[in-house]
Amino acid sequence: MKFAKDPTEALRAARHELEASLEENLLGLRSSTGESFDDFVHETRRCLQRFRAILRCYRPEIKRKEFSRLDDIIANAARTLSPIRDLAVMIGGLELFKAFFREDFETGDLRNILDRLRQQLLAERQLEVDRFAEQHGVTRLLRTLRSVFKRVDEVTEPITLSEKSLQQVIRKARYAIRCAETLVQKEPTPVTLHELRKKVKRLRYILDYLPLKGTSYERNKLKQRSEILGQWRDVYLLGTAIERFANEGEPDFQILQSYVMRLLSQLQSV
Repeated sequence: MKFAKDPTEALRAARHELEASLEENLLGLRSSTGESFDDFVHETRRCLQRFRAILRCYRPEIKRKEFSRLDDIIANAARTLSPIRDLAVMIGGLELFKAFFREDFETGDLRNILDRLRQQLLAERQLEVDRFAEQHGVTRLLRTLRSVFKRVDEVTEPITLSEKSLQQVIRKARYAIRCAETLVQKEPTPVTLHELRKKVKRLRYILDYLPLKGTSYERNKLKQRSEILGQWRDVYLLGTAIERFANEGEPDFQILQSYVMRLLSQLQSV
């Protein structure tokens, strides 16, 4: 394993850059609405996922209880924004319908049904935005993360990462992907596919931040794979919402389920 530069310095710089990005995105949540709000939510969650990947690079050098506590706080911070993000990707998933089945959804009843579905999803998204503001809020989340950043700095600053410990981190991340792949082969469910995607993204982010030579091909393949798995999950989430709305008094939405299954099948075969 060959590094283009000192991995300890590279990760420290990346960590501080992510901390600044997280503050910027959280502050952006205060003054934004609509699609720009959703963009800040997405970027906040993405930065948190990447921060967790960087923290995992220190895992062999940090006491287990300390690592778990910090990792859990960051994961919970991302989880507070999950409902908003899920609804945003469902709304975005409607564009996949139009892209894959353009002729069917250009005019007529199907287009009207799709427009009604969009309005339902937008209404639910607003409820989740209001719930986040009431139960969590940007100020509280920012205060929590600043405390975590300070503690991560205290824990990691004395550490000089060794090639051996980083090899262990990468080896475990690759092994986690193989285990997730085995579960998908045995039982390709939404849960197992989502777990595979999380493991793929974890390794991708670790390799993105470690200044390793000769990993560009692997990183590109991981990115492509996570994007395909992400599209599959977006469509699956949209399908669950369609089914729920159909059962709650919108029977016309049921006609969209066949399109969901066709789209899932196409994405899963990629």
